[in-house]
Amino acid sequence: MQNRTFVCVCAITVGFSLVARRPGLAKEHVLRAGIIGCDTSHVVAFTKLINNPKATGPLAGVKITAAYPGGSPDIPASRNRLAGFVKKLRASGIKIVDSLGELADQCDVFMVESVDGRPHLKQFRAVAKGRPVFIDK
Repeated sequence: MQNRTFVCVCAITVGFSLVARRPGLAKEHVLRAGIIGCDTSHVVAFTKLINNPKATGPLAGVKITAAYPGGSPDIPASRNRLAGFVKKLRASGIKIVDSLGELADQCDVFMVESVDGRPHLKQFRAVAKGRPVFIDK
């Protein structure tokens, strides 16, 4: 599982770094990544890999800076794990925001990680606005 997570994170960060370079961004600009949906262990695993201070290559060009918890109260796997993963992200220095609009204002690229696929399209539309979005699951 750890190798698959690493490959996934590498694909995300390479993709972000290739397509998110907009005119006006300095070449050394670190892309601020936002997480949508904190009800899966992927958010903790991805944050550890992407925010590793020893990261090199594409991983060094992206940093997860903020997250919107999301969650689905009618799905036990979401409802029962959300608070624990949010707590771990906060402990890692990730800012937890109250809305998708706030997340969109603070980040350059996004990772939709919500366990429940029903809100994915709405979440995507709220933040994409011409910016790269990785949709997990």
